[in-house]
Amino acid sequence: MEEKLKLLLDKIDFDNNMYEYFQNAVLKKIIVSSKKSLWTIFIDNDNYIPVDVIKILDSKIKEIDKNTKNFNIIYNIKNKDNNYLLNYYPYLLELLKKDLGVIEIYRDALKLEDDKLILVVSNTIEEAKLNNCIDKINKFFKRFSYEDDINIVIRKEESVLEEIKKELEESTNIDLSKENKKQEEKPSSKNFYKKRKNINILEEDPIKIKTIIGEDDNILVEAYIFGVDYFESSRTDFKIITLKITDYSDSIYCKIFVRDLEEYSNLKKEFKEGIWVRIKGKTVNDKYSKELVLNARASDIIKVDKKIEEIKDNSPVKRVELHAHTKMSQMDGLADEVDLLKQALKWGHKAIAITDHNGCQAFPHIFNFVTSHNKNLGENEEPFKAIYGTELTLIDDSVNIVLRPNNKNMLEQTYVVFDFETTGFNAGGADSIIEIGAVKICNGEIIDKYDELINPGRKLPQKIIDVTNITDEMLEGKDNEENAVKRFVEWFKDLPMVAHNAKFDVSFLEMAYKKYNLGEFKNPVIDTLELSRTLDNNYARHSLSALVKRYNVPWDEEAHHRGDYDAEGTALVFHKMLEKLDNRHIENMNQLDDLVSRDEIYKYGRSYHINILVKNKTGLKNLFKLISLANTKYLYKTPRILRSEVEKNREGLLIGSGCYESEVFIEARSKSEDELSNIIRFYDYVEVQPIECYDHL
Repeated sequence: MEEKLKLLLDKIDFDNNMYEYFQNAVLKKIIVSSKKSLWTIFIDNDNYIPVDVIKILDSKIKEIDKNTKNFNIIYNIKNKDNNYLLNYYPYLLELLKKDLGVIEIYRDALKLEDDKLILVVSNTIEEAKLNNCIDKINKFFKRFSYEDDINIVIRKEESVLEEIKKELEESTNIDLSKENKKQEEKPSSKNFYKKRKNINILEEDPIKIKTIIGEDDNILVEAYIFGVDYFESSRTDFKIITLKITDYSDSIYCKIFVRDLEEYSNLKKEFKEGIWVRIKGKTVNDKYSKELVLNARASDIIKVDKKIEEIKDNSPVKRVELHAHTKMSQMDGLADEVDLLKQALKWGHKAIAITDHNGCQAFPHIFNFVTSHNKNLGENEEPFKAIYGTELTLIDDSVNIVLRPNNKNMLEQTYVVFDFETTGFNAGGADSIIEIGAVKICNGEIIDKYDELINPGRKLPQKIIDVTNITDEMLEGKDNEENAVKRFVEWFKDLPMVAHNAKFDVSFLEMAYKKYNLGEFKNPVIDTLELSRTLDNNYARHSLSALVKRYNVPWDEEAHHRGDYDAEGTALVFHKMLEKLDNRHIENMNQLDDLVSRDEIYKYGRSYHINILVKNKTGLKNLFKLISLANTKYLYKTPRILRSEVEKNREGLLIGSGCYESEVFIEARSKSEDELSNIIRFYDYVEVQPIECYDHL
């Protein structure tokens, strides 16, 4: 890829996996018009770029300059193919949604005839709508080297009808000319649907919807109808009934095409939500819904009597759910809160905790239901308990840029900048160091280097080989961790240490001190990750790859994740950070914690998820206070709450460690048991979820 284009894509943090589409591309020029608030970017390429990549680039390019409103990328394509431009049309329709309104009407309007793009519509109203935005349409396609203007053509209704007929015949296996004859001789409307039923369907075995993976004929499913939609075309007299069906292994759309009004009316009465049916049809890739759809004739759908198998809780001692989200949790819950309570009661549970994200909107419904339920209990029946709670994002408002700071001038000191490569993330468990890379830096000059590979005494996981490019062969004959760490300790002595994401590297170093009886690690430590988050808080990314670009440090991404190379890159970045700090009159380590105002720390502190449960009325009041603070005073991108605020208002509350994004879960990967015990002391209970909740990790 041409260097200037790569720099541009790197700057907007474009997905590296998509670079392959730009291998032969060249960034010709960029024209910036401050008057029009417009950037125009010209790119030459051999071939067209897939529309999904175009959409992502259009979205990401805005990150170059937040003050510019308009960006236009013009592609000069060498190997032109006007047929390929049809792939861009759905994206254009998305962009024109405000202009066109119901874009589905125009979904198939763009055609290629005689190697020219035209827009085909069925009436003058549609023509007028497209005419209003024809300039935008032409401008869009000229971005991709299309040179002609696009004409709008009105086609007679009959030709459109013939196209639809052909498509319906192909997708449903129905000969529409025969259907028309049947309609002339159709039986009375009262028995129309019932007389056409295909009884053979009952004798065959249905398949699970989840096993449907492609287009296929003679698909038979037994499913529950949970939704019905009706579509009546303005172009033709065809009607479409769309059933939303599930067999609880998966769900799929089922479409029935109808032309006769009387049949359509009868079918609307037959197909209702809440019934089970057997359906035989053909699966096709539907170009409207962009997914597999089951197309069927009404004659191949039969009602069946079936009940959903009920799940029962037969445990002698019932569990109490302490972490349940409802539809009041944004993007993280679908269940109705009252339905959850009813299900818990049905299973014989004595209580349930509703812990929606950042809110308590479900509380009134919960209170009313439980109060009503408990009023009607018999003499010996135990009342049901609703536990009120929430899940919040906890911000650690202690600043962790530096550990054990000294009082010397930072620019005048010599630092050891180090980086470990390891067999995994669990310093407190079986993982160990496989490479120590370090440099000594003084006044911006690298004065000494240290690099040593270490044999862990076992095979490396493949994922570690992939990330570090360190292989088992490279570690054959190398010394063990104990001797290597002892040499490293002798090399760095009492010098201040620096690392990017120092918590990780220091956890392995401290664990080595403990394992090999080396005493206590007491050196000052500065974390460039935490320093970047506070010093450069107007940037979103703080990875080492992002920092070397920001501070113009020479960097080869291919060599990244090797200890010595990462250490040298971090050292050069760190020195430039020190110069930046010096310009702000921050001269020693003690001043680093003052970089962030106490009023601003909620934006940059480490974040974890916590669950909070209410014990009593005092706790309920404190919970409301914490939710209010999270959604107002400490709102930054998402509601947040400071650890200090939780401590201040924890009377009447139980603080739980939360899900896989909890402090306990995250730190357990690198901390010893003693350190983990100290972390756990903040919490009233530790949450361990079913193993499938962690499957995605």
